[in-house]
Amino acid sequence: VMEACRHPEIFSRDYRHLFNRKPEIMAILAQGVPEVPTLGTGDPPMHKRYRALLAKAFTAPRVNAMGDTINATINRLIDAFVDRGNVELHAEFGMPLTMQITADQLGVPRKDYRKFREWSEARIVQFSFMVPLEAEIEATKKRLDFQQYFTERFAEKKADPTNDIISVLANA
Repeated sequence: VMEACRHPEIFSRDYRHLFNRKPEIMAILAQGVPEVPTLGTGDPPMHKRYRALLAKAFTAPRVNAMGDTINATINRLIDAFVDRGNVELHAEFGMPLTMQITADQLGVPRKDYRKFREWSEARIVQFSFMVPLEAEIEATKKRLDFQQYFTERFAEKKADPTNDIISVLANA
Protein backbone atom coordinates (compact mmCIF):
# COMPACT_ATOMS: atom_id res chain seq x y z
CA VAL A 1 0.00 0.00 0.00
CA MET A 2 2.79 2.42 0.89
CA GLU A 3 4.46 1.72 -2.46
CA ALA A 4 1.24 2.62 -4.28
CA CYS A 5 0.93 5.83 -2.26
CA ARG A 6 4.49 6.83 -3.14
CA HIS A 7 3.98 6.32 -6.89
CA PRO A 8 0.75 7.92 -8.13
CA GLU A 9 2.22 7.99 -11.64
CA ILE A 10 1.92 4.16 -11.62
CA PHE A 11 -0.97 3.63 -9.18
CA SER A 12 -3.25 6.51 -10.09
CA ARG A 13 -6.53 7.19 -8.28
CA ASP A 14 -7.92 8.73 -11.46
CA TYR A 15 -10.39 6.19 -12.75
CA ARG A 16 -12.35 8.58 -14.98
CA HIS A 17 -10.94 7.03 -18.15
CA LEU A 18 -12.81 3.82 -17.29
CA PHE A 19 -16.21 5.39 -17.87
CA ASN A 20 -18.13 5.12 -21.09
CA ARG A 21 -17.08 7.86 -23.46
CA LYS A 22 -19.84 7.56 -26.03
CA PRO A 23 -19.99 10.50 -28.46
CA GLU A 24 -23.54 11.35 -27.35
CA ILE A 25 -22.43 11.60 -23.72
CA MET A 26 -19.27 13.54 -24.52
CA ALA A 27 -21.31 16.08 -26.53
CA ILE A 28 -23.55 16.72 -23.52
CA LEU A 29 -20.62 16.94 -21.09
CA ALA A 30 -18.91 19.47 -23.40
CA GLN A 31 -21.77 21.88 -22.60
CA GLY A 32 -20.96 21.82 -18.88
CA VAL A 33 -18.10 22.55 -16.54
CA PRO A 34 -14.82 21.03 -17.75
CA GLU A 35 -14.05 17.75 -16.05
CA VAL A 36 -11.22 17.89 -13.51
CA PRO A 37 -9.92 15.44 -10.93
CA THR A 38 -11.88 15.45 -7.66
CA LEU A 39 -11.02 14.41 -4.14
CA GLY A 40 -11.91 10.85 -5.15
CA THR A 41 -9.97 10.85 -8.41
CA GLY A 42 -7.14 13.30 -7.83
CA ASP A 43 -3.56 12.21 -7.37
CA PRO A 44 -0.99 14.12 -5.32
CA PRO A 45 -0.40 17.03 -5.11
CA MET A 46 -3.98 17.95 -6.13
CA HIS A 47 -5.49 15.44 -3.70
CA LYS A 48 -3.57 17.04 -0.82
CA ARG A 49 -4.82 20.49 -1.86
CA TYR A 50 -8.44 19.29 -1.91
CA ARG A 51 -8.05 17.65 1.49
CA ALA A 52 -6.66 20.86 2.94
CA LEU A 53 -9.69 22.79 1.64
CA LEU A 54 -12.11 20.25 3.10
CA ALA A 55 -10.26 20.26 6.42
CA LYS A 56 -11.38 23.89 6.76
CA ALA A 57 -14.99 22.78 6.31
CA PHE A 58 -14.77 19.85 8.75
CA THR A 59 -13.27 21.41 11.85
CA ALA A 60 -13.97 19.71 15.18
CA PRO A 61 -16.52 22.35 16.25
CA ARG A 62 -18.38 22.03 12.92
CA VAL A 63 -18.49 18.22 13.13
CA ASN A 64 -19.59 18.33 16.78
CA ALA A 65 -22.34 20.79 15.90
CA MET A 66 -23.81 18.28 13.42
CA GLY A 67 -24.95 15.95 16.21
CA ASP A 68 -28.30 17.58 16.99
CA THR A 69 -29.21 17.92 13.32
CA ILE A 70 -28.28 14.31 12.59
CA ASN A 71 -30.25 13.03 15.60
CA ALA A 72 -33.31 15.09 14.65
CA THR A 73 -33.16 13.77 11.09
CA ILE A 74 -32.80 10.18 12.32
CA ASN A 75 -35.80 10.57 14.63
CA ARG A 76 -37.94 12.18 11.94
CA LEU A 77 -37.16 9.39 9.45
CA ILE A 78 -37.84 6.63 12.00
CA ASP A 79 -41.10 8.29 13.08
CA ALA A 80 -42.29 8.03 9.47
CA PHE A 81 -42.24 4.21 9.51
CA VAL A 82 -42.05 2.99 13.12
CA ASP A 83 -45.82 2.52 13.54
CA ARG A 84 -45.98 0.31 10.44
CA GLY A 85 -43.70 -2.27 12.00
CA ASN A 86 -41.64 -2.69 8.83
CA VAL A 87 -39.35 -0.62 6.68
CA GLU A 88 -37.46 -0.76 3.43
CA LEU A 89 -34.30 0.32 5.21
CA HIS A 90 -32.33 1.61 2.25
CA ALA A 91 -35.16 3.57 0.61
CA GLU A 92 -36.81 4.92 3.75
CA PHE A 93 -33.85 5.44 6.04
CA GLY A 94 -30.33 4.95 4.67
CA MET A 95 -30.67 6.93 1.47
CA PRO A 96 -32.77 9.80 2.87
CA LEU A 97 -30.49 10.13 5.91
CA THR A 98 -27.36 10.34 3.78
CA MET A 99 -28.95 12.72 1.26
CA GLN A 100 -30.47 15.05 3.85
CA ILE A 101 -27.38 15.31 6.04
CA THR A 102 -25.14 15.88 3.03
CA ALA A 103 -27.53 18.46 1.57
CA ASP A 104 -27.81 20.25 4.93
CA GLN A 105 -24.06 20.43 5.34
CA LEU A 106 -23.61 21.76 1.80
CA GLY A 107 -26.27 24.39 2.39
CA VAL A 108 -28.85 22.99 -0.03
CA PRO A 109 -32.28 24.33 0.97
CA ARG A 110 -34.81 21.68 1.96
CA LYS A 111 -37.03 22.69 -0.97
CA ASP A 112 -34.26 21.38 -3.26
CA TYR A 113 -33.79 17.95 -1.61
CA ARG A 114 -35.72 16.15 -4.33
CA LYS A 115 -33.47 17.62 -7.04
CA PHE A 116 -30.37 16.87 -4.95
CA ARG A 117 -31.42 13.24 -4.63
CA GLU A 118 -32.18 12.96 -8.35
CA TRP A 119 -28.75 14.38 -9.19
CA SER A 120 -27.05 12.00 -6.76
CA GLU A 121 -28.85 9.01 -8.23
CA ALA A 122 -28.08 10.17 -11.77
CA ARG A 123 -24.38 10.42 -10.89
CA ILE A 124 -24.36 6.73 -9.98
CA VAL A 125 -25.39 5.85 -13.54
CA GLN A 126 -21.86 6.59 -14.74
CA PHE A 127 -20.63 3.60 -12.74
CA SER A 128 -22.86 1.18 -14.63
CA PHE A 129 -22.06 -0.14 -18.05
CA MET A 130 -25.45 -1.84 -18.28
CA VAL A 131 -27.87 1.08 -18.59
CA PRO A 132 -29.51 1.90 -21.93
CA LEU A 133 -28.06 4.88 -23.80
CA GLU A 134 -31.27 6.87 -23.24
CA ALA A 135 -30.91 6.50 -19.45
CA GLU A 136 -27.26 7.49 -19.63
CA ILE A 137 -28.13 10.58 -21.70
CA GLU A 138 -30.83 11.59 -19.20
CA ALA A 139 -28.42 11.10 -16.28
CA THR A 140 -25.76 13.16 -18.04
CA LYS A 141 -28.24 16.01 -18.58
CA LYS A 142 -29.02 15.92 -14.86
CA ARG A 143 -25.29 16.16 -14.19
CA LEU A 144 -25.28 19.45 -16.11
CA ASP A 145 -28.29 20.66 -14.09
CA PHE A 146 -26.30 19.81 -10.94
CA GLN A 147 -23.31 21.79 -12.22
CA GLN A 148 -25.45 24.83 -13.02
CA TYR A 149 -27.20 24.69 -9.65
CA PHE A 150 -23.96 24.53 -7.67
CA THR A 151 -22.24 27.15 -9.82
CA GLU A 152 -25.05 29.49 -8.79
CA ARG A 153 -24.87 28.41 -5.12
CA PHE A 154 -21.09 29.02 -5.03
CA ALA A 155 -21.58 32.54 -6.41
CA GLU A 156 -24.33 33.23 -3.85
CA LYS A 157 -22.26 31.86 -0.95
CA LYS A 158 -19.18 33.80 -2.02
CA ALA A 159 -21.19 37.02 -1.93
CA ASP A 160 -23.25 36.14 1.16
CA PRO A 161 -21.65 33.31 3.18
CA THR A 162 -23.61 31.24 5.68
CA ASN A 163 -22.60 28.39 8.01
CA ASP A 164 -22.24 25.61 5.44
CA ILE A 165 -19.54 23.80 3.49
CA ILE A 166 -20.16 25.62 0.21
CA SER A 167 -19.63 28.95 1.96
CA VAL A 168 -16.38 27.70 3.48
CA LEU A 169 -15.12 26.42 0.14
CA ALA A 170 -16.32 29.42 -1.88
CA ASN A 171 -14.48 31.76 0.45
CA ALA A 172 -11.31 29.69 1.02
